Amino acid sequence: MLRVSQAAAQPGGRNVKNPGGSLPEARRRDAESQELEGDDSFAEEVSKEVFAAYVCRSQSKGLDHPGDIAEAASLAAIPLPPSRFPLFDSLPSAIVEGGKLSKLQLEGVMYACQAHTSILPNGSRQGFYIGDSTGVGKGRQCSGIILDSFARGRRKHVWVSTSEDLSLDAERDLRDIDCHVNVIRNLQSLDREMKATGLSKDFQEGVLFTTYSTLVSTNKKGKRLDQLVAWCGGESFDGVLIFDEAHKSKNFVVGKEGASSKVSVTVIQIQELLPKARVVYCSATGVSEIGHCAYMTRMGLWGPGTPFKDFEYFVESMKKRGLGFLEMLAMEMKASGFYVSRGLSFKQAEFLELECKLSEHQMQVYDDAVRLWSKLREDLALALNLTKAPVRDLSRTFWSCQQRFFKMLCISLKVPTVVAEAKDALANGNCVVIGLQTTGEASLDKELEKDEKISDFVSTTKEMLLRFIETQFPIRIYEDQTLQINLAPGASSEGPASQAGTQAGPSSQSAAAARATPTGPIEENCLAMRDLLIESACDLELPPNVLDELVDQLGGPSAVAEMTGRKGRVVRTANGSIQYELRVKSEASELDSLNTSECKAFMKGQKLVAIVSDAASTGISLHADQRVENQRRRVHLTIELPWSADKAIQQLGRSHRSNQTSAPLYKLVTTDLGGEKRFASAVARRLQSLGALTRGDRRAASGVDLSEWNIDSPLGRKALKKMYDAIIEGSSRLPNGVRFDDLNPFSSYDGSQPSTATELNTAMQECVTLMGVNVSESTRKRALVSDAPDNGALYRIVSELIASKDPLKVQLATEMMRQVRQASAAAGAGDAAATDDLSTAEAVGKDLSDVKRFLNRLLGLPCRKQNVLFNYFVAVLAAEVRAAKQEGKYSEGVSDLPGTDVRRAKPPEVVWTDPWSGLATKRHDLIVDRGVSFEAAVAQLEHERGEPRDGFYMSNREWFGRPMFLMAIQKPGASAFVVTRPNTGKSFFEMDEDELADKYRAMEPDKVQAGWTAMYERSLHSCLHGAACTNGRSCAAGMRVSEVTVLQGAVVPIWGTLEQLLDKYAMQLNKSDRGMRVVRVELNDTDKVIGIRYPAYLLEEVKALVTAAQLERAAWSKTTQSTVEPVRPVDPKALAKATRPKLTMLSFFQPKTADAPTVGPLPAVANTMNNSKGGTIPVRTVHASAAVDSIDLKQTIAGAVGQAGKRPAQAETGQKDAKRKRSLPTQQTNTLHSMFKTKIVAPANATGSARPIRKAAGGSSEQSPIDLTESDC
Repeated sequence: MLRVSQAAAQPGGRNVKNPGGSLPEARRRDAESQELEGDDSFAEEVSKEVFAAYVCRSQSKGLDHPGDIAEAASLAAIPLPPSRFPLFDSLPSAIVEGGKLSKLQLEGVMYACQAHTSILPNGSRQGFYIGDSTGVGKGRQCSGIILDSFARGRRKHVWVSTSEDLSLDAERDLRDIDCHVNVIRNLQSLDREMKATGLSKDFQEGVLFTTYSTLVSTNKKGKRLDQLVAWCGGESFDGVLIFDEAHKSKNFVVGKEGASSKVSVTVIQIQELLPKARVVYCSATGVSEIGHCAYMTRMGLWGPGTPFKDFEYFVESMKKRGLGFLEMLAMEMKASGFYVSRGLSFKQAEFLELECKLSEHQMQVYDDAVRLWSKLREDLALALNLTKAPVRDLSRTFWSCQQRFFKMLCISLKVPTVVAEAKDALANGNCVVIGLQTTGEASLDKELEKDEKISDFVSTTKEMLLRFIETQFPIRIYEDQTLQINLAPGASSEGPASQAGTQAGPSSQSAAAARATPTGPIEENCLAMRDLLIESACDLELPPNVLDELVDQLGGPSAVAEMTGRKGRVVRTANGSIQYELRVKSEASELDSLNTSECKAFMKGQKLVAIVSDAASTGISLHADQRVENQRRRVHLTIELPWSADKAIQQLGRSHRSNQTSAPLYKLVTTDLGGEKRFASAVARRLQSLGALTRGDRRAASGVDLSEWNIDSPLGRKALKKMYDAIIEGSSRLPNGVRFDDLNPFSSYDGSQPSTATELNTAMQECVTLMGVNVSESTRKRALVSDAPDNGALYRIVSELIASKDPLKVQLATEMMRQVRQASAAAGAGDAAATDDLSTAEAVGKDLSDVKRFLNRLLGLPCRKQNVLFNYFVAVLAAEVRAAKQEGKYSEGVSDLPGTDVRRAKPPEVVWTDPWSGLATKRHDLIVDRGVSFEAAVAQLEHERGEPRDGFYMSNREWFGRPMFLMAIQKPGASAFVVTRPNTGKSFFEMDEDELADKYRAMEPDKVQAGWTAMYERSLHSCLHGAACTNGRSCAAGMRVSEVTVLQGAVVPIWGTLEQLLDKYAMQLNKSDRGMRVVRVELNDTDKVIGIRYPAYLLEEVKALVTAAQLERAAWSKTTQSTVEPVRPVDPKALAKATRPKLTMLSFFQPKTADAPTVGPLPAVANTMNNSKGGTIPVRTVHASAAVDSIDLKQTIAGAVGQAGKRPAQAETGQKDAKRKRSLPTQQTNTLHSMFKTKIVAPANATGSARPIRKAAGGSSEQSPIDLTESDC
């Protein structure tokens, strides 16, 4: 009988008592036991399965969705709750059986309608989130939701999207599912249709389509928002309210509505004004940042009845608890039935990271630019003090412009690599899509203002630098005589941290800056410095505009389809000369038309290279569509990473859509500059947040794992501060866990190279100074002259001026010193320190841990120093990650619980049930065999071997009377090893190479086979300690079989309690149990468990705490529970109206043919009509119910006849009519001809026969026919 390790069920998991030896010996044994047992834990393996094929399990009706659809594997393991909504009562069979809504789409419609029956504790209606990606049909699902609601008697609905043109797409989606409700295009239509008696009938109900920009606008009568609410009917409105492209509602700042976007404020307001509305959020990129989901007020994530009292508390909890919490939140949202997220599979798509190695010449170009920007900053510092110009605004502009400059320079340096890759793709029979964000048109326009005749390609970077010097460098004395300091270390345009430590506040400083105007005389020294800087900038060798160079080198405009927002470009003519040409005139419509025609040329194969910018990418599809001529595989080169994760996803989606013959090959192009990782980090962090919350897996947002680029994290901030501390203090030691050999120190310009930690940290101090980073008070004082105030960069410049021995510079330095001392004496030490905007302790702390600012400023360093500093930071970060893993507080995402055999110890048990959602927290007790046989270890080694030191190892001495064995695999680019043992499998902890060399020696596989196999087999039945163990059969330390507990279901509501107990018992827990990590266990093909791994012995206390908290809230529990409304039955009349096609002139009067479909839901009646000669002619009879809903027949006939110059009352003979009819256009003549052969009948009676209508003298209708001859007109 197998014994199961219960170490996780006891504090500390220690089963070894002192076996009678000395205390040091016992401690030694305990340490050995801990290492060999791996703390009685085993490492979860980061799941390699990010996506799983989507399977609809909630309902069986309908056809499968066309296309290869996938779902994040973590969400796929979570089933939707049972559906109770009678959706198919409202959907005609043709929609379901005909596949107009696929199974997938029917599932989304069904659960949205079901969610809308719930009322949140705050009284508003529960919302639903459709997080599907491209190719799934979010518009079809929205249309299905509207059709169901209309059929149940709710006849007003609102659809909000980004562009008015998308109303055509919305109308198409509605018509595609046979929903023919009226679509009112934007609120301006209501203005036109408003009469003295009110709105016309056709505009009193239907789907009101409007845009976000319209919602925030006004008309003559007031706010458009008020107009929309009035049309809906106010608080009683219970129709569907769709927020398409819901991510447009982001950027809401809690408590600072003035700093929030107007769209976000308005979207939140409309949900408050329409509390009963059936809200649907639609977006594949709705939550790229957790702070951007404030608009999701109907999802029940915060507020009464939830663990979070308000949105602000929710955001703080999200940031503190990390991505694992977001992943669980996404899973619980699906488990509650409020959320779905499916997408086009990336299974066939390939992702490659292409790194451009800069040549020596390119690095020289970059370093020359760095030196000029450094000189510019120093000269600006002098000019600011000489002219008394305001420093703050110029400081922000400086750092912002420098960041844009080096970003564009990085992109420009990629062009040779991108061109080579594109030509190689074309030679291999593929076509190329190049994605970028900016076009550089602003710089080109500035050059055109200087010289209308352009004879060479324009350098965007050079124009940007020259423009800054010419427009921003101060040369006139300001009237405000307050002493100004130089560019303050840390002053920045990068975020709120730049305002920290300011006593006066931003508003007062801006006012002071406005009062200071450069009306004084020109300062000659400043003018000379500016002219010298302009001359130096002109001498720089900088690359031309990226877009123009790409078009030129890839064949010119005739071979490249350019889809951008720019109106002009520089091209090479047939004779080789360079000239500027307009792409289109200034009208935006012509530009849209040009981009559309360029797209068609690419899809037809007339042009095989497409370049798409962010400004023109909306709605453009460049995939290998089966319906187009260009069937070549797309090679998608992303050369400029967008700041927004939303745009990153959209950029990937341009070339990857449904109905394609081949999936694209994505190549993410970056340089080998450490500073460019700043952009990759920003996108990676947002994509991970996006994947965690909207996909349930941080890697599932884009289909590519960008986790290694996510360095802007809590551990990243901690690592950055440690690195700065070591550099600023010139420490003789590197931070813990960092090896000098891993840093690859640079060679300086004089050929010297740092050889010690002290030399490296001292050399990096110059980099920190160039980056303008704040340092600590004490360190800064040590670095300055004895009586210097707190302004290190200023005094560094003063020292250099004095050392130059130039009389003018020495005089300037003396004057600057005098003014600084006077200011210090007048203001006092405290006020003098406050002169620097960011000299307070708070600002220093933020500066030293601001990863974003570090990565921004990193671009302004020379190439080699930039890479060394970045590698230094990455090495410190890697050490922090290793330390976090050792403490059990690091999570890499959803992990698979390894084991050769995993089975249940007992059936699942309910720990707690959420009173609001009804979702239960279940515990799953699992028995896992974590042992690794020798054959499995050999196979793993053959598969993963990549370094010379990978292999089997045996301990240098015996432990517990026998040698120990392990297999070590070195991590790529690191000195740490992943360790696997025969009894406990892969260890949760990594082993450093020094420790491995000290305790183990490498062995050939055949030398360890016998010992490995013996340990593997022995650990199945006995503990690791052997005869030395005094616990007897109760000891299970180091055994292969272990028990693991996983919590599934409602984990988010009790997350705080779970964390509280882990912190309380942290010192008693195994390190692997000190953090809450999301794990997935696959018991068999159908039984999967995904949830939080948690120590089993703490669950009783968890249950007690949660129950007590629930009892405390018993007094107000009635207000924290949701209610469910009964489902309104289908209204046959409303359903008939919704599915009846809208009649038009052509469709209403179209002659009936054998193959033509009938008009309206009831069949037309064939009949004949007497002519003037006593004969009969065939006529077409339509039902009055259909005709009356459509048009006024007599008005239509009168208008048609009147156009021929004849009033209805003047009709006399058929001959004259024929002449007048011949004067009409052919189409209208045919319409009149069919009109005179039509009669109207009433709807069918109970027997199904049509009843003709006779027009009575008094105007009422009797049951007799109306022969519509000309005399009736």
